[in-house]
Amino acid sequence: MAMNSEPLRGAAPVLKVMTYNIHGGVGTDDALDLYRIASVIKGEEPDFVLLQEVDMNMNRSGKVDQTASLANLTRMSNYVFGRAIYHDGGEYGNAILSKYPLHVLRNLPLPGNEPRAALFVDADITEIYGTRKSITLIVTHLDWDNEQSRTESVSRIETYCASLPRKPAMLCGDLNDTPTSATLTAFQKDWMLESLGQTLLTEPSQLPIHQIDYILYRESNNWTMNAIYVVDNFEASDHKPLVSYMQLSD
Repeated sequence: MAMNSEPLRGAAPVLKVMTYNIHGGVGTDDALDLYRIASVIKGEEPDFVLLQEVDMNMNRSGKVDQTASLANLTRMSNYVFGRAIYHDGGEYGNAILSKYPLHVLRNLPLPGNEPRAALFVDADITEIYGTRKSITLIVTHLDWDNEQSRTESVSRIETYCASLPRKPAMLCGDLNDTPTSATLTAFQKDWMLESLGQTLLTEPSQLPIHQIDYILYRESNNWTMNAIYVVDNFEASDHKPLVSYMQLSD
């Protein structure tokens, strides 16, 4: 499902959130093209973009800091990168682009046949809410071939979350599992999974048959999801982005 019109805004501001596995900038035509990734992002004009499979100064992608490049191309001046592994002369992991200030809380190592990570940040949204207010954002990419690693990752994420002040939060990323899986069941003990009655297939992008990309939220009494949809682009990456409109109560 693609959706270009913005839902009607109520009394509280609406935050537009995107999660996107960018496959190192390599599209389904095997071409490396960050401009194409940036065009998809700019077409949606999100407040926050939570990215997975991001290269940092790697040989295969021309020693480019992809997070900084995408921040520049999308004019989202606040950005952070969190390494999962060292690889090919550089680093590889997750990133967040934002219209609003970010403060890194932790880049949490996670298990996997290929080591994984979850990047935690505090996002200051005072500018649009008028009073001192922030939310927690988490971006992660879980192991693809080991369910035990995924469920252990949920446990580690929840343990670290328990050490943080309770506040409205979103967790986004490629969780490499389906909505009815043990992984998503474990997350839903503390996180809300909402599809608004839709089927949100994100992978593979050319002919998607799975949802493995998610936007979860907690302190659910504080949130209203106005819309959620898959962006209909199959060329820029092997995943389609997922976007939601989230409204935070005062």
